Amino acid sequence: MNGTVVGVFRRAYVEKHNLLHRAVGIFVQNEAGEVYVHRRAPTKSVHPNMYDMFVGGLVVAGETVDQAASKHGKVDNLHRPQLVSPTSVIMVGHRRRLSRKLRNEASEELGIQVCPDVADITPMFTHEFMGPRNRVFVSCYRVVMHKPDTIRHDDGEVVWGQWMSVENLKQMIEAEQFVPGGLAMWKETVRREVVFHKQ
Repeated sequence: MNGTVVGVFRRAYVEKHNLLHRAVGIFVQNEAGEVYVHRRAPTKSVHPNMYDMFVGGLVVAGETVDQAASKHGKVDNLHRPQLVSPTSVIMVGHRRRLSRKLRNEASEELGIQVCPDVADITPMFTHEFMGPRNRVFVSCYRVVMHKPDTIRHDDGEVVWGQWMSVENLKQMIEAEQFVPGGLAMWKETVRREVVFHKQ
């Protein structure tokens, strides 16, 4: 499987039929090696109220995964019809109607500005997740925040968030309910030993 785009569909259709699609997942840490853990809003269409250590979203039609990664960490509060494509899902309605902010997301959910003095973004790996409610081909990135106090929850998708040590996160995973896809990516991150630890 190589993530080749085979079509473009509305996001609701992709979710209803659980079509295989492309997405980005962004793992956020600070310079102390802590992980940003958040809780999804109860209004989310998939996995409401669950915890996650990844933020991100679908790759829009005509967008590269790098563009999607830089976009999925800015809040624009736009709710447009969105299209996605199986094996490379893409979530935009009419491209000409999308604002530059929406097309440009570590910034949508957490308000992260990816620039040298605030945060650095690095590609990690690509992961296939085949869940009963979400089948996705995820390009995973890590963002290291130089200014961790700049994270915001402006778009209503996140209702709680906190910096947490890797050890405390492991304990929380045992006690709380995490998004299955995010948990799978976390296990792959640990397996590949790419979790950042302050020296």
